[in-house]
Amino acid sequence: MYSEWTVKAKSICQSLLSGPWKNLSLDEITVDPITTGRSNRLFICSRPLVTSLNGPKPSKSHEESIFEQLKDEYGDVKVVVRFYGSDYTGEGNRYKCVTDEEELEILAILSSKGLSPRVLVPFTGGRIDEYVESIILPPNRLSQPTNLMIVAPKIAQYHSLQFRCQRDHDLVQIYRDNTEKACEKLETFDESIFAGCSDNSLELFRKVKTFITQKLGFRILSKMISTQHKRVFSHMDLINSNLLFPHPHLPHNPDDLMIIDVENSQNQFRGIDLGKFFCELYLADETKKFSSFYDSDIHIFVDCYLNQWFKIASQFNGIDPEIDNHEHLFLEMQLGILMALTFVIPWNVLHPNFDSLDMLQNSVSRIDLYTHFCERWSQIL
Repeated sequence: MYSEWTVKAKSICQSLLSGPWKNLSLDEITVDPITTGRSNRLFICSRPLVTSLNGPKPSKSHEESIFEQLKDEYGDVKVVVRFYGSDYTGEGNRYKCVTDEEELEILAILSSKGLSPRVLVPFTGGRIDEYVESIILPPNRLSQPTNLMIVAPKIAQYHSLQFRCQRDHDLVQIYRDNTEKACEKLETFDESIFAGCSDNSLELFRKVKTFITQKLGFRILSKMISTQHKRVFSHMDLINSNLLFPHPHLPHNPDDLMIIDVENSQNQFRGIDLGKFFCELYLADETKKFSSFYDSDIHIFVDCYLNQWFKIASQFNGIDPEIDNHEHLFLEMQLGILMALTFVIPWNVLHPNFDSLDMLQNSVSRIDLYTHFCERWSQIL
């Protein structure tokens, strides 16, 4: 039996896509779930390759090839069906920062610049996207300087989009508010639920509680507020699974990188967006110790980002020599890394699954990395 969402994905393709899709039975449409993201339900849907006017028939080369042909004379053979929301984010994705209409407008702009896949058909509660044969680099590869030099200019291009979102987000105030709410929750939290745990959940919980109730994350707020930041159109979820590198076995330019999952986009401080990219990269890379995260890699990134920014921003009078320089952007990113690390901790506490081992470990990892960088960069605080 097909799952409910698999059947929905097939039916959506059958009813909304043109050409051979409309004449297929549900059994002729294959569906593979995409499991890398948690915000939405994603499925790759495929139809047989049409090789003649007599109907859809898969060719031998199509079946034997490692990489299926993506198009035939009738159009897309593979597509991505996206249903907004998930078990984690709720139906419709309650955490998204842009409206559905804004998201479609953003994607239209990005795809016209080759920065994201095309939206083929929007529908209520989701959309059908172009499928792009690509790879996702693991964190330990993405953090290599050669790949950072590819990513940095693409993020600069993203930041250069002249798009104004309907909603504004004051992350400093949100962090303060969430910390107060987290303190209230922790004051009445019953530690006895960890009594039967064989792991170190209680120890982790107490470390998180100390960090929150003593408001250790507030250490950076005064510096954050007093520093001049550049506000740009930010992605705010630049994790490795949202960066699609071209598949090495297909014709491509090395820098044909696409950026997906734009639902958290907002007009925000660029340092926070870039800082979040690095802190999530560090947290996900389990192959390295904190001491192996070198400032020199950030400096390489800053140079590549600014080189691209200078090429683009002159077109809309977007260059400010006071802050569009290496020293200042590096400072923005230092503060952004610290802010991105500490911002999520009270949010984790407020999550219904806060007492799970995974959530506690994530919070403590953020505390440890935050502490490490506060010590390394003590001169800026």
